[in-house]
Amino acid sequence: MFHGRIQPSGSSHSRVPPLIELRCPNCSGILVCKHPAYLKGGSETASGYWGTTSQDKSFQASCSSCFFTRKDLSYFDLPKIGELYFQASVGRIHFWAWNHEHLEVLLSFLEGKPLLESRWWKNYWKFIPGAWKQPSHRKALINTANKLLQAYLTSGSNRSLRSLGPAKARPLTKR
Repeated sequence: MFHGRIQPSGSSHSRVPPLIELRCPNCSGILVCKHPAYLKGGSETASGYWGTTSQDKSFQASCSSCFFTRKDLSYFDLPKIGELYFQASVGRIHFWAWNHEHLEVLLSFLEGKPLLESRWWKNYWKFIPGAWKQPSHRKALINTANKLLQAYLTSGSNRSLRSLGPAKARPLTKR
């Protein structure tokens, strides 16, 4: 329920990732919100997404910078705690990503690189907002995505990714 919609994109896509990174309300660090689907081997990639319900209060949120924690949260509770960590305004466009890997996939798409070859990502472009696909916006969005990723890589906030459980995030590459 980010940005006044059930899905930030406004699409009918009813699945969300089991790893969502928010801005911590206490210290502005990364508040890592994990669903048990992530801890049981689910991934932050599309193959690990699951459908949301307001009754599913399985998210746990924790910030390794200030030790802010919350338990028993539903997806719909998350916007009440904090905003998405990876977001920025680019002119009149609101650019966002669920987590660091989603940001990297968006950056690859914007740069014209092929999306991951798995069946889960090959149709992902359908869910990218139309304004993000316009050639006239790509350069500004690429610059913004690179700045978000670089700030993340240099801030030390990504240290919280070291303890994600069995489905560890793949190492980020410097661009």
